[in-house]
Amino acid sequence: MLGVKEVAGEIFPLLAQPGEAVRTAETLLVRERAGQVEYLSPLAGGKPALALRLSAATEGLAAAFALREPGAFGAMQDYSGADVLVTSRAFQRVPWVLVRKVSRDEALGAEDARLLRLTIGLFLVMGLIVVAFFAVWRHGASRRAAEAAARHRALAQRYEALERLARLVTDSQPNIVFIADAEGRVRFANKAAAEAARMEPPDLLDKTLASLLGTAEAERYLSGNRTALDEGRIVLRVDRTGVADARQVRQVLHIPIAESAILPRGVLVVDQDISDAVDERERRERTLQELVRTLVDVVDRRDPHAARHSRRTGLLAGAVAREMGLTPTLAETAETAGRLTNLGKILVSESVLTKEDNLTEDEVARVRAGIRASADLLEGIEFDGPVVETLRQVQERWDGAGQLEGLAGEAILVTARIVAVANAFVALISPRAHRPALDIDRSLAAMLDQIGGAYDRAVVAALVNHMDNRAGRAAWAGETQPA
Repeated sequence: MLGVKEVAGEIFPLLAQPGEAVRTAETLLVRERAGQVEYLSPLAGGKPALALRLSAATEGLAAAFALREPGAFGAMQDYSGADVLVTSRAFQRVPWVLVRKVSRDEALGAEDARLLRLTIGLFLVMGLIVVAFFAVWRHGASRRAAEAAARHRALAQRYEALERLARLVTDSQPNIVFIADAEGRVRFANKAAAEAARMEPPDLLDKTLASLLGTAEAERYLSGNRTALDEGRIVLRVDRTGVADARQVRQVLHIPIAESAILPRGVLVVDQDISDAVDERERRERTLQELVRTLVDVVDRRDPHAARHSRRTGLLAGAVAREMGLTPTLAETAETAGRLTNLGKILVSESVLTKEDNLTEDEVARVRAGIRASADLLEGIEFDGPVVETLRQVQERWDGAGQLEGLAGEAILVTARIVAVANAFVALISPRAHRPALDIDRSLAAMLDQIGGAYDRAVVAALVNHMDNRAGRAAWAGETQPA
């Protein structure tokens, strides 16, 4: 059986998701070895393959969860300690697991903000209730019984009004909202919670969750409640059940509540069905990815001499961006822009694109104008990163003698500098009508000769390092052959 390093050049490039719209998404290969999680693939933070091992017993480690429960979905922490949503799939013939993770904040940020607003509003109302109750107690000890009784009645009416307001606020929400004490007894429940239990809200009070929901279903809430109370922090859990059209994704927030005059120590639970939001996000990602693939196919089919050039440019741009340690969003921007750089060629006549002889100056100008048009064609499409801005600057030169506004040096987006280098290198190692493909060494030499002129030294250095030290030569050796 081949080792990890021997197949790295073939497998690791496949982990990149073409047209990925999620800036924090990452796909990893892991395996368990001697009680440790071994990361087989390069990490987004710049760590190379096989450079990181963590104990499989690490509490909440996403990769350890993926190894224990392939195919499951959960909210965990990745190797850097960040909160992520994770799922996985095991291979049949090798002891590896493919892990897919995304930042919990990016995937569920909008839903979290909405829940936070709801929680803050509920706490404010509960705070008002506490104040009202304290006022009732204080006035109850007044020396003048008659006045105290009158005030007590007034404050009691106010308390009832605030209680009605609290219920109005929570009952207007589609989410299940309830408060359970440390023993798991219901102290407050909104209309949605009562409907889920098929009871009236008052009938839920003082009943245990186990008696209302059954032991297994109640444990979904009780485990999060125990963690929130023991650790004194808000706990967020995401549950995914069912498949296909019957799939349901629920986000449950557990907020610890200190003991007060009104309520004992307990937990405020907010249970929200986020299935539609998750489905919509995934649908948008698939649509954008399919759009990019379709546009790339249209361009490459019109230019048989440059078939697969766009795909190659995108893959290399993404690899160089990661070699430079750019953020996942910028790396994805570089890869997407690389794939779409030649989109504007659809405006160039096929007679120019398929010409067997060297192009005239006028024909070269038309090709360059077509490349510049790529940004205009994509204007208005929403990408996570500055894809359109990258395409507008891809023909700029490091020395300022570019094709557009004469931007120079660091004024050019780093993603545009990367795509320019990747596009040129792929063109050199690819055969054309007027010349055969150059080998990798000659192509790298040509790129090095243009440092300080057309290209940024840091980008070319990252390209060389990728080829010489990251198994890039093995991965790209076959790319020097005809498409």
